[in-house]
Amino acid sequence: MTAREYLHQMRTIKYQIKVKKLELRDLREDMETIHSPSYGDRVQGGSRSRFEDQIIKAIRIEEDIGIRTAQKIDRLNDAHRMINSLPDERAAALLTDRYINNRSSDEVAKDINYAAAYVRKLTNDAVEMFIEKFGDDF
Repeated sequence: MTAREYLHQMRTIKYQIKVKKLELRDLREDMETIHSPSYGDRVQGGSRSRFEDQIIKAIRIEEDIGIRTAQKIDRLNDAHRMINSLPDERAAALLTDRYINNRSSDEVAKDINYAAAYVRKLTNDAVEMFIEKFGDDF
């Protein structure tokens, strides 16, 4: 993967994390609505109920979501550290805004009162600076 592809990948990670958090929230809500059937006195050592199987499955899914989200956060933090280590603070700010904060060139341009075309040129220059420092093979 090239450095540009790597940076573009960072743009989607925050969205993926948001989706996983929503999935986790929905899963927790579903778990709260699962009610254990009343079987009266249960014999010790009997097989698990369907209810218990559902809870175990939900817990495993919740753990998987947590692991995957943590991995994405680690990748995002690594990219953020790399970007912030660039010697040009403006380049780092532009890359952070575009690839970490997932903002368009038009949005960035409006904030810093530059033309969008100039922001795209500055961003391309910042990507080249990133490639010079970290290479183009990720």
